[in-house]
Amino acid sequence: MTIRHKAAALLSALLATTAASRVLAAEVDLQIHSSGPTSGSYYIAVHEYADGFPGDGATTQLRVAVGASEQSVRLPVLADGRYAIAVFQDLDGDGELDTNLLGMPTEPHGFSRDARGNLGPPSFEDAALHLAGAQRLTIRLAD
Repeated sequence: MTIRHKAAALLSALLATTAASRVLAAEVDLQIHSSGPTSGSYYIAVHEYADGFPGDGATTQLRVAVGASEQSVRLPVLADGRYAIAVFQDLDGDGELDTNLLGMPTEPHGFSRDARGNLGPPSFEDAALHLAGAQRLTIRLAD
């Protein structure tokens, strides 16, 4: 086998390994707990990158009707990796997280790893976790 053939075989093996690793997926069953009313919608944003967290730039976004104070939501299949999840309960149906004059949220909200910010949202690093395979996560919403 020539060096060119060996290099081509090595490249093919690397590409196959990379393709196989992308096939692996995280199946996430997200448990949302809220002490607020059982009305409105949950807005769920899954972020793969710190840029835009927790607002813009979500990899996956979902809106689901609130059915109970403890509710399970199956997230779409995600590639194995590191993610941060933000959730808020839209009580008034305007599609936005309402805030007071100081910018503090007035609707229930929460983050993966129960991350909490100090005078603002938590950082991506504080909320990020590794998702791989089948997992069950819980996010408790703060009022």
